Amino acid sequence: MAVVVREDDSPIQGLYAQGNTASHIFGEVYPGTGATIGQGLVYGTIIANDAAQRSREAKNSSSSIAS
Repeated sequence: MAVVVREDDSPIQGLYAQGNTASHIFGEVYPGTGATIGQGLVYGTIIANDAAQRSREAKNSSSSIAS
């Protein structure tokens, strides 16, 4: 997963980069139009699932505090 990191390489939890804005599987070479669509779909799904899980955990945490 493409978690964004600070200059000291520590992760910024909940902030992600994907696609051409991140370091992609082709390294420094861009083979052409559409080449990164597949990884965008895969990583986009992984990121969305992680965000949904974090949201559920935050909601459960706040509701247990309120009880």
